[in-house]
Amino acid sequence: MDNVLILLKDIDKLYSRRLVLDNLQFTLHSGDAVALIGVNGSGKSTLLRIVAGLARADRGTREVNLNGSKVIGYVAERFPR
Repeated sequence: MDNVLILLKDIDKLYSRRLVLDNLQFTLHSGDAVALIGVNGSGKSTLLRIVAGLARADRGTREVNLNGSKVIGYVAERFPR
């Protein structure tokens, strides 16, 4: 995983029989910039929650190698009241 910070491979996520992520492949290298664009319900927040370790994929591999110098942060869309 030379300079690979985050690797997602063959990721599937299902919510109530609805497949939100299907065989997703994602690699983030050191120095990369990423933007997620999509319609509501397309899986953007689900992807970010899996990357942050706040949700588990139903299938696939998640590897995170931050070398202690970086952290993953996540700000939820909705805050509890």
